[in-house]
Amino acid sequence: MSLTLPANTIVTDVGGTHIRFGLWDGRQITHIEKWPVTTFRSFDEALTRYQNITGYDGKDIAIATAAWPDADGVWHFAHDGRWPIRPHTLRAHGWTIHKMLNDFQASSLGAVQSDLTPLTDIAATPYNRDCLVVGPGTGLGLACVRRTDPGDHVQESFGGHMAIGAQTADQYNIIESLTRLHGKLPVYEDVISGKGLQALYRIVSGTDDDILTILNDDETSAASAALTQTCDLFHDFLGLFIQQAAVFHHAFGGIFLDGGVTHILHNKQMLDIPKLQSVIMNIHAAPVVTDALSRMPVYVINDPFIALSGLISGTSENA
Repeated sequence: MSLTLPANTIVTDVGGTHIRFGLWDGRQITHIEKWPVTTFRSFDEALTRYQNITGYDGKDIAIATAAWPDADGVWHFAHDGRWPIRPHTLRAHGWTIHKMLNDFQASSLGAVQSDLTPLTDIAATPYNRDCLVVGPGTGLGLACVRRTDPGDHVQESFGGHMAIGAQTADQYNIIESLTRLHGKLPVYEDVISGKGLQALYRIVSGTDDDILTILNDDETSAASAALTQTCDLFHDFLGLFIQQAAVFHHAFGGIFLDGGVTHILHNKQMLDIPKLQSVIMNIHAAPVVTDALSRMPVYVINDPFIALSGLISGTSENA
């Protein structure tokens, strides 16, 4: 199966909330559309709508999706009531599926190929080319992109489902509070995600107020003490997660931040890159390790259609 998409291939990103379509013409993506997934009763219905709008009647497609395949090759979503994606049905109707990837995998491939501006001013070149993509959103995505000469490859990952580390008494107290709150030892996703941010705010403020509503309020000017402390703790745990992921994966080529929580904090000018770097560098290790960590540029992915680009630029596939 070819890893290079032919011209006039439909590329689609089927997320938990929206479905995105575009048409790859061999040079660029055109005819981009974005719709709520609840608009459609099935993936086939959404695909037919896109064909009707564009007038495209070909049978080539590449798919990125937040769903995961079962033993029979049907891709299911974690959300109850969401329609599945059935590759065998598409093929039975004459479609050629050139690629079918997890959406975070596709976004990661697109990110490392994008022309992004780093948020860090680092003079030294990265220690190596391999990169990390970290996505705090509904969950916590993690991808290590191996920059090999034949092409980029995304190493499979379970994301933030690993035990949390702590460097300070405040961080340890948060872990203890989360253990009491959830009745189990927390993982990184329990603090670095939308639900994690809410849990941190609940512990810090002593209220059940919705922190995402507060952050999305355009009239919110000065941050409260509880909001500031919550964001500080979020950066602490995010920095620790990145530090460990970079060292474990031996990936120091750059950090690409994605995900809904990243974008909210970045838009509110509450994404503190210097603080994040200071946490990443807070490690008493061999000089070669601290040197490698100090060279990592940090980027924010601000393209909502980055997964479509990843379907084209990447060489990893699972169709």
